[in-house]
Amino acid sequence: MKNFFKSPMTALAILVMLTGFSGCGYPKVSQSTYAYAKAIYTVANQQDAKRIPAIRERIEQAIEEGVIQPNEARFLFEILTDADGGEWSKASRRARKLMMDQVETG
Repeated sequence: MKNFFKSPMTALAILVMLTGFSGCGYPKVSQSTYAYAKAIYTVANQQDAKRIPAIRERIEQAIEEGVIQPNEARFLFEILTDADGGEWSKASRRARKLMMDQVETG
Protein backbone atom coordinates (compact mmCIF):
# COMPACT_ATOMS: atom_id res chain seq x y z
CA MET A 1 0.00 0.00 0.00
CA LYS A 2 2.85 2.41 0.71
CA ASN A 3 4.02 2.06 -2.91
CA PHE A 4 0.55 3.05 -4.11
CA PHE A 5 1.42 6.76 -3.91
CA LYS A 6 4.93 6.29 -5.24
CA SER A 7 4.01 7.91 -8.54
CA PRO A 8 3.20 11.63 -8.35
CA MET A 9 0.78 11.14 -11.24
CA THR A 10 -1.17 8.54 -9.25
CA ALA A 11 -1.42 10.88 -6.29
CA LEU A 12 -2.51 13.73 -8.58
CA ALA A 13 -5.14 11.57 -10.26
CA ILE A 14 -6.56 10.56 -6.89
CA LEU A 15 -6.64 14.17 -5.75
CA VAL A 16 -8.49 15.23 -8.91
CA MET A 17 -11.01 12.41 -8.48
CA LEU A 18 -11.63 13.26 -4.84
CA THR A 19 -12.10 16.91 -5.66
CA GLY A 20 -14.56 16.01 -8.37
CA PHE A 21 -16.61 13.82 -6.06
CA SER A 22 -16.44 15.98 -2.95
CA GLY A 23 -19.37 18.20 -3.92
CA CYS A 24 -17.25 21.29 -4.46
CA GLY A 25 -19.12 24.09 -6.11
CA TYR A 26 -22.73 25.08 -6.40
CA PRO A 27 -25.36 23.43 -8.57
CA LYS A 28 -27.25 25.33 -11.24
CA VAL A 29 -29.59 27.92 -9.73
CA SER A 30 -32.39 30.12 -11.06
CA GLN A 31 -31.81 33.54 -12.55
CA SER A 32 -33.46 35.06 -9.47
CA THR A 33 -31.06 33.28 -7.15
CA TYR A 34 -28.19 34.46 -9.34
CA ALA A 35 -29.48 38.04 -9.02
CA TYR A 36 -29.60 37.73 -5.22
CA ALA A 37 -26.07 36.34 -5.21
CA LYS A 38 -25.00 39.36 -7.22
CA ALA A 39 -26.66 41.69 -4.70
CA ILE A 40 -24.95 39.89 -1.81
CA TYR A 41 -21.63 40.12 -3.65
CA THR A 42 -22.07 43.88 -3.96
CA VAL A 43 -23.03 44.27 -0.30
CA ALA A 44 -20.06 42.18 0.78
CA ASN A 45 -17.62 44.15 -1.35
CA GLN A 46 -19.00 47.42 -0.01
CA GLN A 47 -19.17 46.00 3.52
CA ASP A 48 -22.68 47.43 3.78
CA ALA A 49 -24.21 45.68 6.79
CA LYS A 50 -27.29 47.92 6.70
CA ARG A 51 -28.53 46.28 3.49
CA ILE A 52 -28.29 42.69 4.76
CA PRO A 53 -31.72 42.58 6.49
CA ALA A 54 -33.48 43.90 3.37
CA ILE A 55 -31.84 41.27 1.17
CA ARG A 56 -32.72 38.56 3.68
CA GLU A 57 -36.37 39.71 3.69
CA ARG A 58 -36.53 39.75 -0.11
CA ILE A 59 -35.15 36.22 -0.27
CA GLU A 60 -37.72 35.04 2.27
CA GLN A 61 -40.47 36.68 0.23
CA ALA A 62 -39.13 35.08 -2.96
CA ILE A 63 -39.36 31.66 -1.29
CA GLU A 64 -42.96 32.29 -0.23
CA GLU A 65 -43.85 33.39 -3.77
CA GLY A 66 -42.14 30.36 -5.29
CA VAL A 67 -39.65 32.52 -7.16
CA ILE A 68 -36.66 30.67 -5.72
CA GLN A 69 -36.39 27.21 -4.23
CA PRO A 70 -35.61 26.72 -0.53
CA ASN A 71 -32.41 24.80 -1.32
CA GLU A 72 -31.16 27.74 -3.39
CA ALA A 73 -32.15 30.17 -0.65
CA ARG A 74 -30.08 28.12 1.79
CA PHE A 75 -26.94 28.94 -0.21
CA LEU A 76 -27.83 32.63 -0.11
CA PHE A 77 -28.61 32.61 3.61
CA GLU A 78 -25.29 30.90 4.36
CA ILE A 79 -23.44 33.61 2.46
CA LEU A 80 -25.49 36.32 4.18
CA THR A 81 -24.58 34.80 7.55
CA ASP A 82 -20.91 35.23 6.68
CA ALA A 83 -21.50 38.87 5.73
CA ASP A 84 -23.63 39.50 8.80
CA GLY A 85 -20.81 38.11 10.92
CA GLY A 86 -18.36 40.55 9.39
CA GLU A 87 -16.66 37.92 7.24
CA TRP A 88 -16.86 40.16 4.20
CA SER A 89 -14.11 38.50 2.17
CA LYS A 90 -15.55 35.04 2.74
CA ALA A 91 -19.04 36.22 1.80
CA SER A 92 -17.71 37.92 -1.30
CA ARG A 93 -15.76 34.80 -2.37
CA ARG A 94 -18.74 32.52 -1.81
CA ALA A 95 -21.16 34.78 -3.68
CA ARG A 96 -18.72 35.06 -6.56
CA LYS A 97 -18.23 31.28 -6.58
CA LEU A 98 -21.98 30.74 -6.74
CA MET A 99 -22.15 33.09 -9.73
CA MET A 100 -19.09 31.63 -11.46
CA ASP A 101 -20.39 28.09 -11.03
CA GLN A 102 -23.34 29.06 -13.22
CA VAL A 103 -21.09 29.73 -16.21
CA GLU A 104 -21.07 26.88 -18.69
CA THR A 105 -17.60 25.63 -19.54
CA GLY A 106 -16.68 23.62 -22.56
